[in-house]
Amino acid sequence: MLETEPQLKKEYIETGLVRVIYKHFPVPGHQHAPLAGIVAECAGQQGKFWRMHDRLFATQPEWARAQDARPVFDRLAQEIELDMAAYQSCLDDPRVAEKVQRDFDEGRRVGVRGTPNFIILKGQRGQFVPGAISYEQFKQVLDAILAAE
Repeated sequence: MLETEPQLKKEYIETGLVRVIYKHFPVPGHQHAPLAGIVAECAGQQGKFWRMHDRLFATQPEWARAQDARPVFDRLAQEIELDMAAYQSCLDDPRVAEKVQRDFDEGRRVGVRGTPNFIILKGQRGQFVPGAISYEQFKQVLDAILAAE
């Protein structure tokens, strides 16, 4: 996905052909994944969701194996210059954890079992794309859906 995302962003998202709606799916068995989703949401409240998202994925080996991931997440929040008081308050807000859980539950209902997954929709037409695929594969799917009347 790291190679695919920039091309998709340039050719589909920035041109307005496609809109991305991110949903959390903290994979069961990844003990810190739910908190990572909350951390990303809290960064999003300060307009820095994607910066935190990218930092979380880049540092996943570090925080995934940590006994307590909170210090790692707090460091990332400082690195992207979040207002730490607002960040800490957000982490304690049960509504944020509920949002991450709702996203997870919605994913389960539509058949998501792992990450990444993509649901590409246009009107009543759509396609479920499980797993990371190449740019060329994404392009085929997107172009077919966009061309459909």
